[in-house]
Amino acid sequence: MDTLYLLTLALGPAFILVHLLWSHDRFREPYGNLSLYLLLGAASVIPTVLAEMILVPIWPELFGSLLGAVLTAFVGVALVEEGFKLLFLRWRARRDSHLDEPFDWVVYAVSVSLGFAAVENVLYVMEHGAATGWLRAVTAVPCHALFGTVMGAYLAKTFHARGSTPAGWFALLMPTLWHGAYDAPLFLMEVGAPAGVCITIWLLVVALLWRTAVRQLRQLRVVQDFPAPPLLDPLHTPHVLLRRGRANTNP
Repeated sequence: MDTLYLLTLALGPAFILVHLLWSHDRFREPYGNLSLYLLLGAASVIPTVLAEMILVPIWPELFGSLLGAVLTAFVGVALVEEGFKLLFLRWRARRDSHLDEPFDWVVYAVSVSLGFAAVENVLYVMEHGAATGWLRAVTAVPCHALFGTVMGAYLAKTFHARGSTPAGWFALLMPTLWHGAYDAPLFLMEVGAPAGVCITIWLLVVALLWRTAVRQLRQLRVVQDFPAPPLLDPLHTPHVLLRRGRANTNP
């Protein structure tokens, strides 16, 4: 029973967030296709772990230093994780006939990110227990969804473009920078940086990341008329729904 509880706690947040995003797509994606992207995100954990095992020991003399913590956060973790998420996403997207509107990039990028987060969460929760699961349910897992939102928003800008565009590169660069900025204060605390300062920076990063994701979804709404998930944009969503209701009731 304890194992089932921990697995539910570890997997539940990712599936809830995917469902929230999926349910607010104007044309909902097929369950099977959505599940495939979740599985691809989960599978991306394998090459990610192997790459991190190779990269992190490259700077062993820096371990225990502030520079080592920052390098580990931005290069050893963020770049590797976001790089493999994007690689698996683009591999599937090239042959996906269901990816037929810009917002689909957000749905599937978040699905890949949360597939990754689900596996990562299981590993953490099974090792450290329920308290870690509850903490990560409101921190790490939602932030993985926000990294995916940023990635998908930039990929959406390439929807009508032909060939390589700057937005395609930003789809890797920006989630990597946000992910590294999220991890760096936590890693710095582990090497002796002041906890109060690190936590303040971390909270600021989370707030700015949330604001960035909301702004990008609002920009997509200029192209497509859809309400952002209430969890992401709780203040603006009721206005969009109200406007739609009035339009549907007008003669």
